[in-house]
Amino acid sequence: MSDIATFAIIGFITQIIDGALGMAFGIMASSSLMAFGVPPAFASAAIHLAEVVTTGISGASHIWQRNVDRQLFLKLVVAGVIAGAIGAYVLTGLPEEFIKPVVTVYLIGMTVLIFARVMGRSFTRWQPPIPAVGAGGAFLDAIGGRP
Repeated sequence: MSDIATFAIIGFITQIIDGALGMAFGIMASSSLMAFGVPPAFASAAIHLAEVVTTGISGASHIWQRNVDRQLFLKLVVAGVIAGAIGAYVLTGLPEEFIKPVVTVYLIGMTVLIFARVMGRSFTRWQPPIPAVGAGGAFLDAIGGRP
């Protein structure tokens, strides 16, 4: 099977899952692409490229409907952009033999968290500072797919 067909099939299936759950596109796509031998940096780049259009349209729709908390957005965006850039740099700067097991463990952890949320479990005992959430999410997103 050609690489393009593999990407298309993985993208289609993971988008179906994301549409049904409202989450997990990046995690499922990262895991699937890495299982087919795609290096983590390429998997991350492909996933983020696919998300540019859909996320942009979604963001524009929220702005159009005035459904954006600007203060929360500003608290998230600064830390998120910086941490996302650092995460992308770390992903491309480390050898694949080191980063692949780290990303795999992260993806397994996120999968467990998603299944727990689907089953109705909540993990909201401690509320970290908003900029830390933006930074942590962006860093982990850059190295392992969408959290």
